[in-house]
Amino acid sequence: MKSTEENKQGMENFAIEPLKNWDIFKQRPLIISGPCSAETEEQVMETALRLKATSKVDVFRAESLEAAPVPIPLKA
Repeated sequence: MKSTEENKQGMENFAIEPLKNWDIFKQRPLIISGPCSAETEEQVMETALRLKATSKVDVFRAESLEAAPVPIPLKA
């Protein structure tokens, strides 16, 4: 496992640009879209292609959740 110092060194050239500086905000709201749960590569690619065809989505995102090896009880 990397130390905090090693992680900092790897991020030296990584700059986070504040959203208010993104040019797209000068024209309209930023649209982020994609499946809440990416189940298959086919699903992700089909969704991405359909969203791209709309020309309305600026950022595509998908979350991949792995099943827990042991059921985890959820507290209500």
